[in-house]
Amino acid sequence: MLTERLIARIRGQLEVGTPDLEARSLAGEYATLCQRTRERLEQCAALIRTGNDHAALQVAESEPDLLGLCALLSFADSERWQALCRERGLPTGFPLDDQHILAVESLYGKVIGENHPLYRDYREAMRQRDEESALTVLRSIARINPDDPTARSELTRLSSKFLRESLGKVLQLFDQGSPREAVELMLRMERFGALLLTNEPRWDDALARRIAHLRDKAHEQIRDLLPEARTARDADQWEACANHVGRIRTLERDHLVILDATDLAELTTLEIWAGELAATAEAEASQRAALETLTKEWDLLRQEASRGSSPALLISRLNAWIEKATPLADRLPEGTVREARGVRQLTRARLSRRYAILTTSWVVGLLCLLLGAFWWHSQEGKAQEAADRFTEIQALVERWDNDGAMSKLAKLKDDHPVFIAGEEIKAATDELRGKAVAQAETELQLKTEAIYLEERRKEGITLANFAPVTQRAKAYVSELAKVGPAAAARLQTILPDPAAILATCTKVSEESRNDLLALRRQLKVALGEDETVVNLPRANDALEKLRALLTTLTAAGLKDLDEAFAETDRAALRLEADQKSVNAVRGLADSGDLKAYLDALAAVAVTSKENSDLRKRASFITERAEALRNLPRSTLAPEWA
Repeated sequence: MLTERLIARIRGQLEVGTPDLEARSLAGEYATLCQRTRERLEQCAALIRTGNDHAALQVAESEPDLLGLCALLSFADSERWQALCRERGLPTGFPLDDQHILAVESLYGKVIGENHPLYRDYREAMRQRDEESALTVLRSIARINPDDPTARSELTRLSSKFLRESLGKVLQLFDQGSPREAVELMLRMERFGALLLTNEPRWDDALARRIAHLRDKAHEQIRDLLPEARTARDADQWEACANHVGRIRTLERDHLVILDATDLAELTTLEIWAGELAATAEAEASQRAALETLTKEWDLLRQEASRGSSPALLISRLNAWIEKATPLADRLPEGTVREARGVRQLTRARLSRRYAILTTSWVVGLLCLLLGAFWWHSQEGKAQEAADRFTEIQALVERWDNDGAMSKLAKLKDDHPVFIAGEEIKAATDELRGKAVAQAETELQLKTEAIYLEERRKEGITLANFAPVTQRAKAYVSELAKVGPAAAARLQTILPDPAAILATCTKVSEESRNDLLALRRQLKVALGEDETVVNLPRANDALEKLRALLTTLTAAGLKDLDEAFAETDRAALRLEADQKSVNAVRGLADSGDLKAYLDALAAVAVTSKENSDLRKRASFITERAEALRNLPRSTLAPEWA
């Protein structure tokens, strides 16, 4: 049977799920094919290890293609088929070695040159005109060197030529009564690309003849196998009978053989007899396989139990094993199931202890976690409380309630020493203390000022104390605006209305300005409009009063006094000049001789107002003083001469 057809039949048996007698025949063929393939792989691997790659390629390329055969045998459901065969007691194929397959695949991964033995074999076959051998070698070269265009084109040319020449030979062989040789030739043609002959009438005719030949051959094989199956039944050899019946059914289905009624009835009878015995044997085999599997599983479970594997998983597996082993307890070694139950009980106890320890650990851990959370929450609450109280202390300091702030700060230090010991809080506390001390000093100074201002208010603010009271009242009001509400309230008890004092000072200031205007007018009247002072004594008195008032107003901080000061300076200069003139005139009256008189007259010329008549006359005489001194006395005083 072709490998592709064998795999298709196996897939069909797997889909059915309850294999019939044909499965036994298929299992035998599959196992045999696996064994042969494995031997070829081992042979190739041995040649590769010895470095004989060419010989390994020849073994791999011999029909059927080794790698293609491995791919077919390792079909997707091959493991299911192997398990089914083991369960039913059917022949089981050997698994293929992956390392051997990789070694064979490595042969096709090496690029070969024209000096490779394959190229020499190809050239030798072409020289001998053995085109079929050349085509086989060329196909191997094309597989190894797929990028060689020359090999590809030559393979295509030789394949087409071989197919054309072989097509006529196939029909001739059928006509000459050699169907076997014709079928073999058709197989070679299919290996070299018979798909190119699709829809070719001669090829279709050859296919039809091959089908008819294979059907006849299958019919003959059935006629030969049926007596053998009958003989096996008579000899009570049900296995041989089952193999023959399975083979007959395979031939019947593969080649669509139609049996006559007698053969079909006999085949059915043999199939029923062999099927019953095969079912019994398969049941026994399944039971043995189950016992073997249970024994192996029990050994593994016992080892895992002794190693202390996961109790939960071990109990689950023990439950499954006991469930499967209970129906077969009488066939297992005595006491095995009882021992398994004991192991399960011990494992459950161990699991219970572990669960108890784990639960206790969880409870203790949870309690610790809750305690930790409670402690953390309490600490956070204390920290928050301390922070709030510290914020309250800061607010008290901002309000200038220093006594309350210091009291609360001392209490906070007693209640929360850890909080106060922090670097940032400690620095902030020191800053608050310093600020409170500074505020206390400022409040004490303001209190002193408030007492002074209140005393002055009671005494009455006059021009005598106007200057210091005004200055200190302004400074007090300015500083009072900077203090907190608590300090402001305490200071207000001493000086309820500092603004009233400023208002009184303002009133005194206005009165002083009025007095200033009056004194300026009085001074102006005393000076007069002419060059000569009208009333020198009154002018001097008014000037002195004006100067005293300006000094007082300046000390009080009044502005806009520049004009009054300028007027005072001008009046002082004018009065000083007039006073000098008066003194000089008095000196004239008091002079006792001519020399003293002329000196006094020179002083009058210097001190008198510029362009005045007195200055002109005095200057006239002074300029001639030397001549006057040289005149005889009789000229100066004839009455005394």
